[in-house]
Amino acid sequence: MTTVADTTIAGAVNVCSEMFSSIDTRNWDVFEHCLADTVTTDFSGLWGGEPELHAAPALRESWAKLFTGFQATQHLVTNYVGHTTIAGAELRAAFRASHIGHDPFGSPVWTLYGTYRIELVHEDGRWQVAGLHQSPQWGEGNRNIVLLAVQALG
Repeated sequence: MTTVADTTIAGAVNVCSEMFSSIDTRNWDVFEHCLADTVTTDFSGLWGGEPELHAAPALRESWAKLFTGFQATQHLVTNYVGHTTIAGAELRAAFRASHIGHDPFGSPVWTLYGTYRIELVHEDGRWQVAGLHQSPQWGEGNRNIVLLAVQALG
């Protein structure tokens, strides 16, 4: 977990890497530490709907529940390009997100490829993720395993 105050773009990239890694290791304390008090998520390019605003503890809770529906995940995020803004920083990065689940009628793997636009604020001496906007470009495998993970939540 980043503990040294770092106001550089490299510091912002490090926080993003920690956030994605913490999802895959299910380290929800680190995940929440990477977040601002409120976070906008936008997965409308994949699922429809509108961007959503979450309190950090609520996002942690909902994702911790969702990701229990997968045997494993791997979020590879790379090629970060960023700049500072009046509010903090904005990064763009390419991603490959693989999900391993269970579907008795299909492949257990679904992988999505695309880009993220990540907004960060620098508060309390550290970078914090305030916005996560996904732009999917293509996928392969069985997207149904995500739906089954959601369905298992009840």
